[in-house]
Amino acid sequence: MTQLLVKTAVQNVDTDLGAPGDGAAATDVAAVGVIPLIKRSLQRWTTLLAALPANLGAKASAASFPVVLATDQATLAVSATARACVGRQTITIAAGSIVTLTPPGGAVAAHIQADGATVRITLEGTAPSATTGTRIDDGVIYPVDTSLAAVKLFSATACAVQVGYFDKA
Repeated sequence: MTQLLVKTAVQNVDTDLGAPGDGAAATDVAAVGVIPLIKRSLQRWTTLLAALPANLGAKASAASFPVVLATDQATLAVSATARACVGRQTITIAAGSIVTLTPPGGAVAAHIQADGATVRITLEGTAPSATTGTRIDDGVIYPVDTSLAAVKLFSATACAVQVGYFDKA
């Protein structure tokens, strides 16, 4: 009896799943086993992939992948206004000391340039040191668009920092 049940179960596997030699299903909803449906899916993927360009990227217009924009999509207005410099400051840093910015009214961003030595900067109010904070090498300009009141600067050797303040980030 057990052998008969096992033989019947194995025959059902071939019927339910399909035999490996079965061809691909003729349609997506054909009443066939799983293997013919998988073979159909692979054929359809192959067809889809063949419709894509061999490689995506910059190409001549005729060889590129077409993109169609919706004709009923509203236009998106884009406008911009230039930012203005609202002040400049030269800050002298004594060796081993920490300084803060003194931004003028209306300043929301700054460009900070180390002038004469490497400077360390923190943006969240913590104290920078010789090993803590972002390093700004001499001559490098570092943009800041976070809270200017929280900016702190440190230099191990005496130097200056040039700061330009702006009304927009």
